[in-house]
Amino acid sequence: MPKTNIKTDFNFLTKNTVAIIDMITYADSAIKKAIVKHPEREKYIWSCFMACRTSSRFLSAPEVMYQAHIDEIVDRAIHNIRLSNPTYAEIVFIISDTSLLAPLQTSVIEMAFYCINKFSPELAKELFTGYEPRFIEETEREISNLKNARETQVDRDYNFESWESKQDQELSLF
Repeated sequence: MPKTNIKTDFNFLTKNTVAIIDMITYADSAIKKAIVKHPEREKYIWSCFMACRTSSRFLSAPEVMYQAHIDEIVDRAIHNIRLSNPTYAEIVFIISDTSLLAPLQTSVIEMAFYCINKFSPELAKELFTGYEPRFIEETEREISNLKNARETQVDRDYNFESWESKQDQELSLF
C-alpha cells in the first residue's frame, strides 16, 4: 500500500473537492428519490449511504460509472439484496486492475463488456468498437455464479440464523 501523508491527502482533496461533492450530491439525491418511491424501505435505503462512498477510482472514471454504482447499490437496498457483493462498476475496476498484471482471457474481456453494457451501452460501444461478444449467456452465468459463490461464502461465515437458533436451543436447556 502506498504511503500517504497529510500533505498528499490535502492536495488530493482540494484538487478533487468539486468532483467529490458532485458524487455525494448524486448519491444523496438517488437515495432521496428511492425513499419517495419506497417509503416502507426508508430505514434500509438510508443505511446504504455508507456503501455509496467515493474512491479515487471513480474520480478517474467516466461519471456514468459512479452513477451506475450508486443506482445499483440503492436498488439492492430497495430489494433487500446483499450490499457486500461488487457492483458492475466495481467488477470493471477489478478487471482493469488485473489487466495491468497479466493478459486477459477472452471470457474476462467479455465479462467487462457485459458489465459496462449493463450500465452504459453507449460507453460499451465506444470502448469495444468492432468487438462483438460471442458468449453473453455464458458471461451472465459466470457473473451469477461468482455472486452466488460470494453469497454462499458470506452465509457460511456469518450464518446468523443458525447462530440464533443455537442460542435459543442453549437457552431452552435452562
